[in-house]
Amino acid sequence: VLYPWWDRQHLTFAVDGSACTVGNKPQWYPYHRQQHWIRVGTFTLAGGGHYLELLGASSALDTYFYGLKVCQTFTQTYDGGQAAFTVHPRHFYDRNRAPAWPHQGKFKLTLETLRRDPDHALVWYDDFRDWPPGPLPTAYYTVLSGSWTVSNDGSGGVRPYSWVSGSGECQIRYSGFMNLTLRARLKLHADGQAGVVFGSLWLCANTIGGRLELYDGGTLRGSYSYPFTLNTWYVLKMRIRGTQVTGYIGTTMVLTATTATGSGAFGLRADVTATTDLLVAGDSHMLSPQEAVEVTLPNGLVQTLGRIPRSGVTWDSDWEMFRLDSGEETDTRSDGADGLPTAISAEWDYLHSQVFSLANPGDYAVTVRARDAGAWISTLFLGDADGFSLCVFPDAESIVQLANIAAIDYGVRGIGLWNIGLEDPQLWPMLPDQRP
Repeated sequence: VLYPWWDRQHLTFAVDGSACTVGNKPQWYPYHRQQHWIRVGTFTLAGGGHYLELLGASSALDTYFYGLKVCQTFTQTYDGGQAAFTVHPRHFYDRNRAPAWPHQGKFKLTLETLRRDPDHALVWYDDFRDWPPGPLPTAYYTVLSGSWTVSNDGSGGVRPYSWVSGSGECQIRYSGFMNLTLRARLKLHADGQAGVVFGSLWLCANTIGGRLELYDGGTLRGSYSYPFTLNTWYVLKMRIRGTQVTGYIGTTMVLTATTATGSGAFGLRADVTATTDLLVAGDSHMLSPQEAVEVTLPNGLVQTLGRIPRSGVTWDSDWEMFRLDSGEETDTRSDGADGLPTAISAEWDYLHSQVFSLANPGDYAVTVRARDAGAWISTLFLGDADGFSLCVFPDAESIVQLANIAAIDYGVRGIGLWNIGLEDPQLWPMLPDQRP
Protein backbone atom coordinates (compact mmCIF):
# COMPACT_ATOMS: atom_id res chain seq x y z
CA VAL A 1 0.00 0.00 0.00
CA LEU A 2 0.91 3.67 -0.11
CA TYR A 3 -0.78 6.27 2.09
CA PRO A 4 -0.42 9.66 0.39
CA TRP A 5 -1.82 11.77 3.24
CA TRP A 6 -2.98 11.53 6.86
CA ASP A 7 -6.66 11.41 5.97
CA ARG A 8 -6.02 8.89 3.20
CA GLN A 9 -4.58 5.84 4.94
CA HIS A 10 -7.56 3.55 5.05
CA LEU A 11 -8.53 0.45 3.05
CA THR A 12 -11.18 -2.11 3.96
CA PHE A 13 -11.04 -5.71 2.80
CA ALA A 14 -13.16 -8.79 3.45
CA VAL A 15 -11.65 -12.25 3.77
CA ASP A 16 -14.38 -14.82 3.12
CA GLY A 17 -16.86 -12.13 4.12
CA SER A 18 -15.05 -11.12 7.35
CA ALA A 19 -14.09 -7.41 7.16
CA CYS A 20 -10.63 -6.14 8.12
CA THR A 21 -9.12 -2.68 7.88
CA VAL A 22 -5.66 -1.70 6.66
CA GLY A 23 -4.44 1.67 7.88
CA ASN A 24 -5.39 4.10 10.62
CA LYS A 25 -1.82 4.25 11.88
CA PRO A 26 -0.60 6.90 14.34
CA GLN A 27 0.30 10.29 12.92
CA TRP A 28 4.03 9.57 13.27
CA TYR A 29 3.75 6.43 11.19
CA PRO A 30 7.12 6.36 9.36
CA TYR A 31 5.80 4.96 6.08
CA HIS A 32 3.61 7.90 5.16
CA ARG A 33 3.90 8.59 1.44
CA GLN A 34 6.10 5.51 0.86
CA GLN A 35 5.18 2.23 -0.77
CA HIS A 36 5.42 -0.57 1.80
CA TRP A 37 4.05 -3.83 3.12
CA ILE A 38 1.82 -3.95 6.17
CA ARG A 39 0.31 -6.91 8.00
CA VAL A 40 -3.48 -7.08 7.68
CA GLY A 41 -4.14 -9.74 10.29
CA THR A 42 -3.97 -13.42 11.14
CA PHE A 43 -6.52 -15.81 9.66
CA THR A 44 -7.11 -19.56 9.83
CA LEU A 45 -7.46 -20.72 6.24
CA ALA A 46 -8.31 -24.29 5.37
CA GLY A 47 -7.15 -25.89 2.16
CA GLY A 48 -9.08 -24.81 -0.92
CA GLY A 49 -10.36 -21.56 -2.35
CA HIS A 50 -10.96 -18.35 -0.43
CA TYR A 51 -12.23 -14.88 -1.33
CA LEU A 52 -10.53 -11.54 -0.75
CA GLU A 53 -12.65 -8.48 -1.54
CA LEU A 54 -11.59 -4.83 -1.63
CA LEU A 55 -14.56 -2.88 -0.33
CA GLY A 56 -14.17 0.25 -2.40
CA ALA A 57 -17.18 2.09 -1.02
CA SER A 58 -15.61 2.21 2.46
CA SER A 59 -12.05 2.95 1.32
CA ALA A 60 -10.58 6.44 1.27
CA LEU A 61 -9.75 7.90 -2.12
CA ASP A 62 -6.13 8.04 -3.30
CA THR A 63 -4.84 5.24 -1.05
CA TYR A 64 -2.83 2.94 -3.30
CA PHE A 65 -3.16 -0.85 -3.24
CA TYR A 66 -0.40 -2.70 -5.09
CA GLY A 67 -0.81 -6.36 -4.18
CA LEU A 68 -0.90 -8.97 -1.43
CA LYS A 69 0.94 -11.98 -0.07
CA VAL A 70 -0.36 -14.89 1.96
CA CYS A 71 2.32 -16.22 4.28
CA GLN A 72 2.68 -18.32 7.42
CA THR A 73 4.82 -15.76 9.27
CA PHE A 74 5.49 -12.05 8.88
CA THR A 75 8.40 -10.18 10.45
CA GLN A 76 8.87 -6.43 10.24
CA THR A 77 12.00 -4.62 11.41
CA TYR A 78 12.94 -0.96 11.44
CA ASP A 79 16.59 0.06 11.36
CA GLY A 80 19.04 2.50 9.83
CA GLY A 81 20.86 0.00 7.63
CA GLN A 82 23.93 -2.13 8.22
CA ALA A 83 27.55 -2.47 7.17
CA ALA A 84 29.93 -5.44 7.04
CA PHE A 85 33.59 -5.25 8.07
CA THR A 86 36.51 -7.63 8.37
CA VAL A 87 39.01 -7.52 11.24
CA HIS A 88 42.43 -9.09 10.86
CA PRO A 89 43.97 -10.09 14.21
CA ARG A 90 47.57 -11.30 13.83
CA HIS A 91 50.28 -12.47 16.18
CA PHE A 92 52.51 -9.90 17.83
CA TYR A 93 56.02 -10.88 18.86
CA ASP A 94 57.32 -10.72 22.38
CA ARG A 95 60.81 -9.66 23.45
CA ASN A 96 62.10 -13.12 22.58
CA ARG A 97 60.60 -12.94 19.10
CA ALA A 98 58.08 -15.64 19.95
CA PRO A 99 54.49 -15.24 18.65
CA ALA A 100 52.28 -13.55 21.23
CA TRP A 101 48.50 -13.68 21.62
CA PRO A 102 46.14 -12.10 24.17
CA HIS A 103 45.81 -14.02 27.43
CA GLN A 104 43.37 -16.93 26.90
CA GLY A 105 42.56 -15.45 23.50
CA LYS A 106 40.23 -12.85 25.05
CA PHE A 107 39.31 -9.83 22.91
CA LYS A 108 37.02 -6.81 22.96
CA LEU A 109 35.59 -4.82 20.08
CA THR A 110 35.48 -1.04 20.53
CA LEU A 111 33.34 1.17 18.28
CA GLU A 112 34.07 4.86 17.82
CA THR A 113 30.50 6.18 17.86
CA LEU A 114 28.61 9.45 17.64
CA ARG A 115 25.22 9.38 19.38
CA ARG A 116 22.53 12.03 19.63
CA ASP A 117 19.69 12.92 21.95
CA PRO A 118 16.35 11.34 20.99
CA ASP A 119 14.23 13.28 18.52
CA HIS A 120 10.48 13.49 18.22
CA ALA A 121 8.97 10.90 15.87
CA LEU A 122 8.61 12.71 12.57
CA VAL A 123 5.24 13.77 11.23
CA TRP A 124 6.42 16.29 8.60
CA TYR A 125 9.85 17.47 7.42
CA ASP A 126 10.12 20.18 4.79
CA ASP A 127 13.32 21.92 3.75
CA PHE A 128 11.48 23.16 0.62
CA ARG A 129 14.02 21.50 -1.70
CA ASP A 130 11.36 19.34 -3.34
CA TRP A 131 9.26 22.25 -4.63
CA PRO A 132 9.96 24.28 -7.78
CA PRO A 133 10.38 28.05 -7.44
CA GLY A 134 7.04 29.79 -7.11
CA PRO A 135 4.04 29.60 -4.79
CA LEU A 136 3.84 26.92 -2.09
CA PRO A 137 2.31 23.74 -3.58
CA THR A 138 -1.45 23.85 -2.99
CA ALA A 139 -1.62 20.05 -2.80
CA TYR A 140 0.20 20.24 0.53
CA TYR A 141 -0.25 23.78 1.89
CA THR A 142 -3.08 26.24 2.30
CA VAL A 143 -2.25 29.96 2.25
CA LEU A 144 -4.75 31.54 4.62
CA SER A 145 -3.47 35.08 4.17
CA GLY A 146 -0.67 36.98 2.53
CA SER A 147 1.71 35.32 0.09
CA TRP A 148 4.50 32.72 0.42
CA THR A 149 7.01 31.97 -2.33
CA VAL A 150 9.58 29.18 -2.71
CA SER A 151 13.05 30.17 -3.97
CA ASN A 152 16.37 28.37 -4.38
CA ASP A 153 20.01 29.32 -4.76
CA GLY A 154 20.19 28.36 -8.46
CA SER A 155 22.95 25.82 -7.87
CA GLY A 156 21.13 23.17 -9.89
CA GLY A 157 20.96 19.51 -9.01
CA VAL A 158 17.99 17.49 -7.86
CA ARG A 159 17.46 19.24 -4.53
CA PRO A 160 19.15 22.67 -4.43
CA TYR A 161 19.15 24.70 -1.23
CA SER A 162 15.71 26.33 -0.99
CA TRP A 163 13.60 28.49 1.27
CA VAL A 164 10.16 30.06 1.49
CA SER A 165 9.65 33.79 2.05
CA GLY A 166 6.55 35.84 2.64
CA SER A 167 4.11 37.18 5.18
CA GLY A 168 0.66 36.20 6.35
CA GLU A 169 -0.22 32.64 7.35
CA CYS A 170 0.17 29.25 5.66
CA GLN A 171 -0.74 25.82 7.04
CA ILE A 172 -0.47 22.20 6.07
CA ARG A 173 -3.60 20.84 4.35
CA TYR A 174 -4.74 18.64 7.23
CA SER A 175 -6.26 19.73 10.50
CA GLY A 176 -6.49 16.50 12.49
CA PHE A 177 -3.15 16.75 14.29
CA MET A 178 -2.86 16.57 18.07
CA ASN A 179 0.09 16.71 20.50
CA LEU A 180 2.78 17.99 18.16
CA THR A 181 6.23 19.47 18.49
CA LEU A 182 6.89 22.13 15.83
CA ARG A 183 10.27 23.55 14.85
CA ALA A 184 11.16 26.20 12.27
CA ARG A 185 14.38 27.95 11.33
CA LEU A 186 13.55 31.50 10.33
CA LYS A 187 14.66 35.11 10.14
CA LEU A 188 12.78 38.38 9.99
CA HIS A 189 13.57 41.06 7.41
CA ALA A 190 11.59 43.84 9.09
CA ASP A 191 10.64 44.64 12.67
CA GLY A 192 7.61 42.64 13.74
CA GLN A 193 6.57 39.08 14.60
CA ALA A 194 7.08 35.69 12.92
CA GLY A 195 6.91 32.09 14.08
CA VAL A 196 5.09 28.76 14.04
CA VAL A 197 1.36 28.14 14.47
CA PHE A 198 -0.77 25.22 15.59
CA GLY A 199 -4.51 25.79 15.51
CA SER A 200 -5.05 29.02 17.47
CA LEU A 201 -1.54 28.94 19.01
CA TRP A 202 1.25 31.16 17.69
CA LEU A 203 4.81 31.08 19.03
CA CYS A 204 6.69 34.01 17.53
CA ALA A 205 9.84 36.07 17.70
CA ASN A 206 9.08 39.77 18.23
CA THR A 207 11.91 42.09 17.27
CA ILE A 208 10.00 45.18 18.44
CA GLY A 209 9.37 43.93 21.96
CA GLY A 210 12.61 41.97 22.07
CA ARG A 211 10.94 38.78 23.30
CA LEU A 212 9.57 35.36 22.43
CA GLU A 213 5.77 35.39 22.67
CA LEU A 214 3.07 32.72 22.86
CA TYR A 215 -0.43 33.70 21.75
CA ASP A 216 -3.68 31.77 21.97
CA GLY A 217 -5.87 33.58 19.51
CA GLY A 218 -5.47 37.23 20.51
CA THR A 219 -4.45 36.45 24.10
CA LEU A 220 -0.79 36.57 25.15
CA ARG A 221 -0.19 33.42 27.21
CA GLY A 222 3.52 33.81 27.90
CA SER A 223 6.67 35.68 26.92
CA TYR A 224 10.43 35.59 27.39
CA SER A 225 12.85 38.50 26.87
CA TYR A 226 15.33 37.83 24.08
CA PRO A 227 17.25 40.25 21.82
CA PHE A 228 16.03 39.08 18.40
CA THR A 229 17.68 40.97 15.54
CA LEU A 230 16.81 41.33 11.86
CA ASN A 231 18.24 39.03 9.16
CA THR A 232 19.53 36.53 11.73
CA TRP A 233 18.60 32.85 11.75
CA TYR A 234 16.76 31.56 14.83
CA VAL A 235 15.23 28.18 15.60
CA LEU A 236 11.84 28.39 17.35
CA LYS A 237 10.21 25.28 18.80
CA MET A 238 6.73 24.80 20.27
CA ARG A 239 5.68 21.59 22.05
CA ILE A 240 1.99 20.83 22.66
CA ARG A 241 1.01 18.05 25.06
CA GLY A 242 -2.68 18.19 25.86
CA THR A 243 -3.19 21.60 27.48
CA GLN A 244 0.53 22.15 28.20
CA VAL A 245 2.45 24.30 25.72
CA THR A 246 6.20 24.84 25.94
CA GLY A 247 8.30 27.33 23.97
CA TYR A 248 11.99 26.98 23.06
CA ILE A 249 14.68 29.10 21.46
CA GLY A 250 16.98 26.57 19.87
CA THR A 251 17.07 23.67 22.33
CA THR A 252 16.54 25.83 25.44
CA MET A 253 13.12 25.78 27.09
CA VAL A 254 12.18 29.36 27.99
CA LEU A 255 8.42 29.46 28.64
CA THR A 256 5.43 27.26 29.48
CA ALA A 257 1.69 27.91 29.50
CA THR A 258 -1.62 26.10 29.92
CA THR A 259 -4.16 26.49 27.12
CA ALA A 260 -7.26 24.69 25.88
CA THR A 261 -5.83 22.92 22.83
CA GLY A 262 -7.31 20.26 20.59
CA SER A 263 -6.74 19.12 17.04
CA GLY A 264 -5.59 21.49 14.34
CA ALA A 265 -3.24 22.25 11.47
CA PHE A 266 0.30 23.62 11.75
CA GLY A 267 2.35 26.05 9.71
CA LEU A 268 3.93 29.50 9.61
CA ARG A 269 2.68 32.98 10.46
CA ALA A 270 4.40 36.35 10.08
CA ASP A 271 3.10 39.91 10.16
CA VAL A 272 6.22 41.10 8.31
CA THR A 273 8.36 39.54 5.58
CA ALA A 274 10.21 36.49 6.93
CA THR A 275 12.20 33.57 5.49
CA THR A 276 12.12 29.92 6.56
CA ASP A 277 14.32 27.12 5.23
CA LEU A 278 13.11 24.34 7.55
CA LEU A 279 9.72 23.38 8.96
CA VAL A 280 9.54 20.18 11.06
CA ALA A 281 6.67 18.58 12.95
CA GLY A 282 6.96 15.62 15.30
CA ASP A 283 4.88 13.72 17.81
CA SER A 284 5.29 15.36 21.23
CA HIS A 285 5.00 12.01 23.07
CA MET A 286 6.77 9.50 20.80
CA LEU A 287 10.56 9.79 20.66
CA SER A 288 13.07 8.14 18.34
CA PRO A 289 16.36 7.33 20.11
CA GLN A 290 19.60 7.91 18.20
CA GLU A 291 22.04 5.87 20.24
CA ALA A 292 22.09 2.11 19.70
CA VAL A 293 23.77 -0.23 17.24
CA GLU A 294 23.67 -4.01 17.00
CA VAL A 295 26.98 -5.79 16.47
CA THR A 296 27.59 -9.33 15.29
CA LEU A 297 30.92 -10.11 16.93
CA PRO A 298 33.70 -12.14 15.23
CA ASN A 299 32.61 -15.24 17.18
CA GLY A 300 29.04 -14.91 15.91
CA LEU A 301 27.44 -13.52 19.07
CA VAL A 302 25.02 -10.59 18.61
CA GLN A 303 25.08 -7.69 21.07
CA THR A 304 23.34 -4.30 21.28
CA LEU A 305 25.65 -1.43 22.22
CA GLY A 306 24.76 2.12 23.24
CA ARG A 307 21.16 1.61 24.38
CA ILE A 308 20.51 3.77 27.46
CA PRO A 309 18.25 2.17 30.10
CA ARG A 310 15.20 4.35 30.79
CA SER A 311 12.37 4.37 33.30
CA GLY A 312 8.91 5.93 33.04
CA VAL A 313 8.61 5.29 29.30
CA THR A 314 6.69 2.78 27.19
CA TRP A 315 8.65 1.14 24.39
CA ASP A 316 7.21 0.37 20.97
CA SER A 317 9.42 -2.54 19.94
CA ASP A 318 8.14 -2.57 16.34
CA TRP A 319 9.58 0.86 15.59
CA GLU A 320 12.36 1.17 18.24
CA MET A 321 10.60 4.24 19.69
CA PHE A 322 9.37 5.05 23.16
CA ARG A 323 6.48 7.06 24.52
CA LEU A 324 7.05 9.78 27.12
CA ASP A 325 3.77 11.02 28.56
CA SER A 326 5.15 13.77 30.80
CA GLY A 327 8.37 15.41 31.96
CA GLU A 328 11.62 15.64 30.03
CA GLU A 329 13.43 12.82 28.29
CA THR A 330 16.69 13.35 30.20
CA ASP A 331 14.85 12.56 33.45
CA THR A 332 14.10 9.05 32.22
CA ARG A 333 17.72 8.01 31.78
CA SER A 334 19.34 5.76 34.34
CA ASP A 335 22.06 7.28 36.50
CA GLY A 336 25.66 6.89 35.42
CA ALA A 337 28.74 6.35 37.52
CA ASP A 338 28.66 9.98 38.67
CA GLY A 339 25.09 9.62 39.98
CA LEU A 340 23.74 11.90 37.24
CA PRO A 341 21.49 10.87 34.33
CA THR A 342 23.48 9.23 31.56
CA ALA A 343 24.73 11.96 29.23
CA ILE A 344 25.01 11.72 25.45
CA SER A 345 28.19 13.46 24.39
CA ALA A 346 28.29 15.71 21.36
CA GLU A 347 31.75 14.26 20.68
CA TRP A 348 32.88 10.85 19.45
CA ASP A 349 32.50 8.27 22.17
CA TYR A 350 33.59 4.65 22.57
CA LEU A 351 31.29 1.67 23.04
CA HIS A 352 32.80 -1.61 24.19
CA SER A 353 31.55 -5.10 23.44
CA GLN A 354 31.49 -8.01 25.83
CA VAL A 355 34.60 -10.17 26.06
CA PHE A 356 34.84 -12.93 23.46
CA SER A 357 37.45 -15.50 22.48
CA LEU A 358 39.39 -15.97 19.27
CA ALA A 359 41.69 -18.97 19.25
CA ASN A 360 43.89 -18.12 16.29
CA PRO A 361 44.83 -15.32 13.91
CA GLY A 362 42.57 -14.95 10.91
CA ASP A 363 40.11 -12.77 9.05
CA TYR A 364 36.86 -12.40 10.97
CA ALA A 365 33.59 -10.80 9.88
CA VAL A 366 31.89 -8.06 11.92
CA THR A 367 28.45 -6.71 11.06
CA VAL A 368 27.10 -3.45 12.49
CA ARG A 369 23.38 -2.73 12.19
CA ALA A 370 22.02 0.67 13.16
CA ARG A 371 19.17 -0.05 15.57
CA ASP A 372 18.46 3.69 15.51
CA ALA A 373 18.72 6.18 12.69
CA GLY A 374 21.15 8.91 13.72
CA ALA A 375 23.82 6.75 15.39
CA TRP A 376 27.12 7.09 13.50
CA ILE A 377 30.05 4.67 13.47
CA SER A 378 33.51 5.93 12.53
CA THR A 379 36.01 3.17 13.27
CA LEU A 380 36.11 -0.36 14.71
CA PHE A 381 38.99 -1.39 16.97
CA LEU A 382 39.72 -4.99 17.92
CA GLY A 383 41.88 -5.18 21.04
CA ASP A 384 43.10 -7.20 23.99
CA ALA A 385 40.33 -7.66 26.56
CA ASP A 386 42.83 -6.92 29.34
CA GLY A 387 43.13 -3.38 28.00
CA PHE A 388 44.40 -1.33 25.10
CA SER A 389 44.76 2.39 24.32
CA LEU A 390 44.08 4.58 21.32
CA CYS A 391 46.33 7.50 20.44
CA VAL A 392 45.56 9.93 17.61
CA PHE A 393 48.00 12.61 16.42
CA PRO A 394 46.35 14.89 13.79
CA ASP A 395 49.41 16.95 12.92
CA ALA A 396 49.32 19.82 10.46
CA GLU A 397 50.82 17.84 7.58
CA SER A 398 48.22 15.05 7.82
CA ILE A 399 45.34 17.57 7.83
CA VAL A 400 46.74 19.39 4.79
CA GLN A 401 47.25 16.07 3.00
CA LEU A 402 43.65 15.02 3.63
CA ALA A 403 42.41 18.47 2.56
CA ASN A 404 44.35 18.14 -0.71
CA ILE A 405 42.82 14.69 -1.34
CA ALA A 406 39.35 16.11 -0.71
CA ALA A 407 39.96 19.05 -3.04
CA ILE A 408 41.90 17.35 -5.86
CA ASP A 409 40.39 13.85 -5.94
CA TYR A 410 36.81 14.67 -4.96
CA GLY A 411 36.35 18.32 -5.89
CA VAL A 412 35.35 19.37 -2.38
CA ARG A 413 35.41 23.15 -1.99
CA GLY A 414 36.27 23.19 1.70
CA ILE A 415 36.73 21.11 4.82
CA GLY A 416 35.66 21.52 8.43
CA LEU A 417 37.46 20.68 11.65
CA TRP A 418 35.49 18.83 14.30
CA ASN A 419 36.84 21.11 16.99
CA ILE A 420 38.88 24.31 16.96
CA GLY A 421 41.56 24.97 19.55
CA LEU A 422 43.34 21.61 19.80
CA GLU A 423 44.80 21.55 16.31
CA ASP A 424 48.52 21.79 15.53
CA PRO A 425 49.25 25.57 15.44
CA GLN A 426 51.47 25.02 12.38
CA LEU A 427 48.33 24.21 10.41
CA TRP A 428 47.30 27.81 9.82
CA PRO A 429 50.52 29.05 8.15
CA MET A 430 50.47 25.96 5.90
CA LEU A 431 47.00 26.63 4.50
CA PRO A 432 46.74 28.48 1.17
CA ASP A 433 45.93 32.16 1.38
CA GLN A 434 42.21 32.57 0.63
CA ARG A 435 42.13 36.35 0.40
CA PRO A 436 41.08 37.77 -3.01
